[in-house]
Amino acid sequence: MGDAAIPNRGRLPSILLARKPRFTDSRNDTTATAKSKDGYTMAVSFWMENPPDLSLFSIHCTKPPHDLSQNLNFSVRPRVVGADGPFVLLRACFYATSIHEYFLYKAGSPPSLDRIIPSPDELDDLSGVREWGILGHGGDGHYLLAALRDAPSSKSDDGHRVLAALRDGYQLRIYSSETKSWSTRTLHNPCPGLDRVIADKVITLGQEGLLAWVDLSHGLLVCDLLLHLQHQDPGPAGAAVSCFIPLPEPLPANR
Repeated sequence: MGDAAIPNRGRLPSILLARKPRFTDSRNDTTATAKSKDGYTMAVSFWMENPPDLSLFSIHCTKPPHDLSQNLNFSVRPRVVGADGPFVLLRACFYATSIHEYFLYKAGSPPSLDRIIPSPDELDDLSGVREWGILGHGGDGHYLLAALRDAPSSKSDDGHRVLAALRDGYQLRIYSSETKSWSTRTLHNPCPGLDRVIADKVITLGQEGLLAWVDLSHGLLVCDLLLHLQHQDPGPAGAAVSCFIPLPEPLPANR
């Protein structure tokens, strides 16, 4: 997370942010709130320190007025699944439902916390996506969210199901805050010698709409997200919308 505000201490170029929250009702000038689908109110606050000290975030959640139960607020502990610049993406699963919900925090004066409108496809389960890409887009604080996942399974000629990711690549599920809508793009596999990329982190490269899914075991899968959005799926033939940058071979002593 970059360009982060510290309460009463100015701003920092970047921070090291914990992925899991602490639960407290303490607040500061970074606190922002949002409501879940079922009316839970979640307040998110950040407690930031100069690197290499770890910055923390906290959550305080209250039940909807009609819920008088003693159940926990969350069935799964919320966690950070993406961060870039002033944006932090949180995933939460509230006790009343087994559906994962996503909230986008944006640092600023004032800060904001927006619930991401879910995909209209009820079967579009993105809970297995460990790392999301976030790209500021279009001014006025708008952004794009990008989830990379295996292409859906399909049947081979002999009737057996095969992973399309081994043949065709991946699907990009993209959310636009400007249009408040989801879209899907096909990302053909730029590294056919590798079954799949498992991202440890997603980063932006420069200011031209490039995202990189970083697999620390193999390399970087780089995607031009804006170019993907400019064209209907599938993308134009020959367009350089993705590439794979392998990690260097280990030194002989480390092989």
